Formats: sequence, C-alpha cells, structure tokens
Amino acid sequence: MLLRLKYFRHILGLTQQQLEERSGVKRYRISMAEKGELKLSEFELHKLAKLFHTDPKTILEPVHELDRRKKAEEEKKKDTPIIGMPIT
Repeated sequence: MLLRLKYFRHILGLTQQQLEERSGVKRYRISMAEKGELKLSEFELHKLAKLFHTDPKTILEPVHELDRRKKAEEEKKKDTPIIGMPIT
C-alpha cells in the first residue's frame, strides 16, 4: 500500500535524502515507511506534516483515491478528440 508520504515527497520533487535533510527524519526510516515496513513515530509524522503543510493523518492515508482520479483523467484524455482530427 502506497502511503501519501511518497506521493508528497514526489510532488515536492525530493529524494529521500533531501527529505531527511529538510525534516530531520532519517532516510532509512522514510524508505521503510514508504514500503510499509515501519510505522513512523508521532513526532516524525508531525515533522513531515509541517514540511508538507498538512496534518499527520493525511500522510498515513493510502493513495487509492489519487490513483482512481489519475486513471479517470487518462481515460477522459483518450476520449477527447484532438482539434482538427476527425472522430472515427
């Protein structure tokens, strides 16, 4: 299960190392948390939430809803004709 932790990190364009440097949370803990192998402490979650401008609970939510929206947008693009191209 992909947590929003990785999603937020990618949105900011940060590597795990850069996230460690900005948040103070160790890179190996970020890596393990992103893989679901480790539960971050409440203190670590608050540090990350502050950096991401969100609340700690949001970081722990799965990305299923985001995946669903992304797929819907991709399907919509497929159904949208390109201007000047005939619809077949």
